Amino acid sequence: KLYTMDNPFTQGATPNLQALATSQTATVIRVPVITITSQPSTAIFTHNQTPNPLSVVATSENLPAGFTISYQWQSLSPFTNRDDYSNIPGATSASYTPPASSVDSYILYRVIISVLDSTATPITTTTSAQVSVTITSPLTPVTINRQPASATYLLGQTRPLPIPIPLFVEFATPPANTMVTYQWQSSLDPTFGFVNILGATARTLTLPPITAPITKYYRVIITSRQAGRLASVTSAVAAITATTVPDLTILPVITIQPERAIQVKSANSRFTITTSATCPNYATVSYRYQYSKTGKAWSWKLLSTSAVGTLTTQPSSFAPYYKNTIPNPLYMRVRVFCLYNLPNGAPIYTNIYSTVTTIRY
Repeated sequence: KLYTMDNPFTQGATPNLQALATSQTATVIRVPVITITSQPSTAIFTHNQTPNPLSVVATSENLPAGFTISYQWQSLSPFTNRDDYSNIPGATSASYTPPASSVDSYILYRVIISVLDSTATPITTTTSAQVSVTITSPLTPVTINRQPASATYLLGQTRPLPIPIPLFVEFATPPANTMVTYQWQSSLDPTFGFVNILGATARTLTLPPITAPITKYYRVIITSRQAGRLASVTSAVAAITATTVPDLTILPVITIQPERAIQVKSANSRFTITTSATCPNYATVSYRYQYSKTGKAWSWKLLSTSAVGTLTTQPSSFAPYYKNTIPNPLYMRVRVFCLYNLPNGAPIYTNIYSTVTTIRY
């Protein structure tokens, strides 16, 4: 077989037709041309990160029957061997995944692409572009020194809200040659469902006016980029609440009243006062436990305040309040508050008393 380029004879030469006529039959086959349509790409990875595969796309039109395209990836470490590429054992497909490393490295790669005839003899070859794969230490994310702050705004004034509302972050100066970008996100839940806010890519986020009661949650993802390395950190979640002026005629609703009478065996026997109540939206329930020796209106004193409606104690615990005598019976009740923490002002509240519990031992 004679493998030639487009012209099977040297330009200007006269073929010896008699010699060809008396020789054995010869098949003249045009040498296929290899075309690389997609080259491998340079990449940077961090320690112990598995690099993405290097890949090449090569074609050869009108490939004769029995002919195939073969690949052989090669590598070169320019810090130890500046000149000679060496074959990578087993790296004989159109893609190759470089090994991960726990130390810094810089390796050059290329792939030799050949057309093999039916006897696996290379007919023509071409070489891809040379690319580098760098493995380096991870980039440290920026440290956020000041997180976005939650805020509550009051609706029902002369304008929707005293806004635009600014949310912003402050962080330590990143290393030199580091680019920092921002992406603000929002959600109606503080723990999941965050989505990117279109165009919110600055250090400060300005929200549009709010005209209806709502609580919405915001956070920002700060990404650092340096020489191909990436590092991200997510800020704390800030809650922005818009609420209406509370209706102070709406009192807390006590859904579980304390027991009216409790009998215990001794002054050291423990008992539990249980209360449950609800408040309108944007109000916080607070329980204030009171005690009295007589149960009369002027005699009630504050024992403790809690965010939960359960208190466990014992009669002897009240002795210090009565000159070391233990009242028997002892009276207790719960004052339930709905607290409204409004912006630019002291909290306001509504409240109601529970039924009275009589404790005897």
